Amino acid sequence: MPESIKTHATKLPEAGIPPATALLDAGNLRPLLEPNDLTISLYLPMGPEERNGAAPEARLRNLIGAADTRLAQWGVDKRRRETLLAPAHYVADTTDFKSHRTPGLVLFLTGSGMQAFTSPVRVPELAAVGERLHLKPLLGFLAHNQRFYILALSGGEVRLFAATAFECTEIRLGYLPPEVQAELDSRLAADTAGPAADKARQALLLQDPHRIAEAVHAARGSDPAPVILAAEPRIIGHFPKQRVTHLHPEALQLNPFAIPAAELHRRALTLIRPAFEAPLAEVLDQAHARLGTAEPTVGVRLEEILEATFNGRVDAIIVAEDESLWGRFQPGEALHARKSPEGLDEELLNLAAVQTLRTGGRAFALPHAQIPRQSVAVALFRY
Repeated sequence: MPESIKTHATKLPEAGIPPATALLDAGNLRPLLEPNDLTISLYLPMGPEERNGAAPEARLRNLIGAADTRLAQWGVDKRRRETLLAPAHYVADTTDFKSHRTPGLVLFLTGSGMQAFTSPVRVPELAAVGERLHLKPLLGFLAHNQRFYILALSGGEVRLFAATAFECTEIRLGYLPPEVQAELDSRLAADTAGPAADKARQALLLQDPHRIAEAVHAARGSDPAPVILAAEPRIIGHFPKQRVTHLHPEALQLNPFAIPAAELHRRALTLIRPAFEAPLAEVLDQAHARLGTAEPTVGVRLEEILEATFNGRVDAIIVAEDESLWGRFQPGEALHARKSPEGLDEELLNLAAVQTLRTGGRAFALPHAQIPRQSVAVALFRY
């Protein structure tokens, strides 16, 4: 996966949307959770169905203008506002939006620079200013952007793919046991490389299913992401499943090389999706159960939940993705929330989610109607 772009106010990004913008995942999320003296979050929806290439640019300029207005309400002087927003202006000035057809673009700006993320799912049009980046619109995406592997195996070929719901990339199986590697080296001339060497390595791997398992282990390292085996039933029956850690209990019973890689990815995703959706379903079930027995380790009052997030007590939280409440919160002080921001207000549901993630909890988003007791948030407490 490409690395995220980070620019500084004195060093603007290359012309246009940075080509190396990343998908947000658990690996690059943590630095975004830390509070800052001032942050700006811009969410720009785009889409391949949009024919007017000038429309995304106009929307981005409107978002920048809205952020500038909010910064002024925060008491930020004009010079600093211009410095903070300069990278976003440069993206708007130099991007040919007709050539960028991803569903969404997210720009996070702070005093130390900008980070840009592409979104494979549509994002709301939003400009937010606060002490914390506005991550709530991405919670659903993050819950589904989990990694898994596909081990495609037949009598004459083996391939390993690293995948998420949105990407699928082949990983080279380069490992052979030392004695087998020596055999390969003796077969090949010193200058032989490329397809010939890869074909010979594949042939040696396929001679023994245990070699395949060892090569998969070497390629994955200690990654706990699940592995889906895709092969015909007779091959699945002879594969040493116990040698591959985190192997998914169900396999794709087919010839993985008789269908396009994109179709293999789609079928594997269908198989693994229930496992990825299980954590949210489990939190929701626990919340209903605890509320039903009036246990103290569940909360639906936002003030109580926010207090618990600052104390590190929240194990999991679900916030309303289609609601926004604005205000200021400090532990031990009364909460005053409103529908529209004023002055130094922050979005309180985002604050609750970010604080939960910062302290090692889990955060999810659902429509307001699906949250228990018609609350804007529900939380499971550790104690």
